[in-house]
Amino acid sequence: MRTAKFICLAAVASLSIAAVAQHGFLAPSVIDAGPGARLPIVRSAPELNAWAYQFMPTVAPAVKPDPNASGYIAPAPEIPRDPGLWRRDGKGRWVYAAEFTSPLAEFLRVRFADDLDDSTEVFVYDPWTGAAFGPYTRHDLARTDFWSTIIFGDSIGIEVVAPVADQPPAVPSIVSVNHGYAMFDHALRDCAQRDVSCEPGWQDPADAVCLLATIGGGGVSGFCTGALLNRTPGDGSPIVMTANHCLGSNAAARPTVYVWFWQTGSCNGADPNINLLPRSDGSVMLKRHTPSDWNIVGLYEPPGSGFYLGWDANYWKDDSSATGIHHPGGESKRISFGDKTGERTQTFCDSQNSCFDADVWDVEFTTGSTIPGSSGSPIMGGFGVVRGTLSGGPDDECEMSRYGRLDRAWVHLRYFLHDVPSTVYVSKLVPGDAGNNGSTERGTEANPFNTVEEATYAVIEGHDIAIRSGIYTEHLLIWRPMTLRKSNVGGVVRIGE
Repeated sequence: MRTAKFICLAAVASLSIAAVAQHGFLAPSVIDAGPGARLPIVRSAPELNAWAYQFMPTVAPAVKPDPNASGYIAPAPEIPRDPGLWRRDGKGRWVYAAEFTSPLAEFLRVRFADDLDDSTEVFVYDPWTGAAFGPYTRHDLARTDFWSTIIFGDSIGIEVVAPVADQPPAVPSIVSVNHGYAMFDHALRDCAQRDVSCEPGWQDPADAVCLLATIGGGGVSGFCTGALLNRTPGDGSPIVMTANHCLGSNAAARPTVYVWFWQTGSCNGADPNINLLPRSDGSVMLKRHTPSDWNIVGLYEPPGSGFYLGWDANYWKDDSSATGIHHPGGESKRISFGDKTGERTQTFCDSQNSCFDADVWDVEFTTGSTIPGSSGSPIMGGFGVVRGTLSGGPDDECEMSRYGRLDRAWVHLRYFLHDVPSTVYVSKLVPGDAGNNGSTERGTEANPFNTVEEATYAVIEGHDIAIRSGIYTEHLLIWRPMTLRKSNVGGVVRIGE
């Protein structure tokens, strides 16, 4: 957000690297992390025509609720739910398909009510290309607060498939619509940009960077940038860095969609169709460090990229080279080059005069710049080695950007990235860190995590999670190898409702 003050910008090669690490250092690497992200498929019954509806924005604001937001949330208009809207496909299954159009929308998402039948599967698709994502179960959607994945354009299709039965289930309810009114600003606010594809030597680190489509508070949505982070075990735990002002809570992390490889195929070439790119739906907040505007989240689903950025949590000297890769304005990937010129504690304010302070690095770019949408992107002090996360910059200087300091955030992040115990412990009896903004939860026997979900991201692949007996009302999707066991004598561990 570029204002008159300072802004929040919410919108493997052969390595020879050495460092004396006071806090921690890790080089980037390629990791085979198992299954990949969701890829577009064909919906279950494309031969059946969809019911067509038009979403006329019912709460379209006369003025955008936030000049730096990209969309807003509105109540969904009431749509028919007659059982006669279901049809049978060639396999005898019940299929309900509907396509919704919102004039002038740049992107759309819908939010379901929690009335989906457990036996149904949901596909979300682009009516123009037919590219579909799914299937999603009710539990899949519950993890994202029942928000669908994002479809870019003015139309979104929903297909619900129920098993063979005498009667179909109820037509699911849609309660909210995310209407996107701003996307792909090629003018990029008069700040010069450099297409990342024009720098082939940086292609591997670029693959680790992703676009975040967020659902924020205050009825708005937007775009930020994030990146996969390597960790000392090198086991491909799907940990993504971004800025705390992009995702400031677990409620904000849950419905976020992570889009991979949103970049041109050649220098200054045409953008690919973003609806045909892989994405990962939803995430959980792992750690926050608000004084440096940092956080890390764990993806619910596998990432699209196999390249994970390294990091250096030591002090960063002035006049060091700096490279940033980001999605300015939700645009396809860009790259910026410059130098680290200083550090400070900076106050950042948005257009509503909501402010926060952050300990940041000053970076002055000689090539490229950052704008809203670049927030949360990595600044690298070496090839693929992260030093900070983008917080903002002055409104009247395209060349200057300020990045939350990793060396300050390290006190919280280290327990997922470096100081990971061989056995990770969980106990629901500990209060934990409020809002995950602390360092008392470390996964050790003395300082356990208070949820099993957090432990599944911290545990080293193939190692154990030791859980104190109790009822953990969590739903987990585990796709990395690990062993869950009880840590104490007596009692039982129950995970789920």
